[in-house]
Amino acid sequence: MTTTQRQQNRAKEITALTGLIAGAKKRLPGVTQVMLAGATITMATLLSSLQGLLDAISSVVAARAAYEAKLEAFNAQAPAVRALASAFTAYVRTTFGNQADTLADFALAPRKVPPPRTIEQKQAAAAKALATRKARGTVSAKAKKAITGTVATATAPVTAASPAAPAVPAATPTATPPKV
Repeated sequence: MTTTQRQQNRAKEITALTGLIAGAKKRLPGVTQVMLAGATITMATLLSSLQGLLDAISSVVAARAAYEAKLEAFNAQAPAVRALASAFTAYVRTTFGNQADTLADFALAPRKVPPPRTIEQKQAAAAKALATRKARGTVSAKAKKAITGTVATATAPVTAASPAAPAVPAATPTATPPKV
């Protein structure tokens, strides 16, 4: 159910409850008890119950309006303050480095320092990088300059009725592979 539908239903319920209370006071002033759903209830209890529900709905509507106003104010303020908090956190980290006791005063943890890599890990990373370059066909800038391409020219068959066209030498532009 959308907010608009909820608001419309609430407005209809408020109108219905207000009408029931007003009608009972105007048209049933001398009635003290009514039989409803198999039980006898006094008119005063009935009217106070209807008025209680009406008051509850009104307080919910007012609370929701206040909530939405506060939420809108929060959403307007939060991004700027979050940016300030982020900048201040960076300032604190820059000023105090990884001093754990000082950072704890700001509710920050020191940054984790990765453990040094072993020779085997470095060799495996280098082998993997080399295999990746080979698989992707990536080469250095110097190697790219050495790569040239040729353009194959298509010759049209010459018929007997057409005069011979002068031969044009084919240009051989250098082709560079696409950037990756």
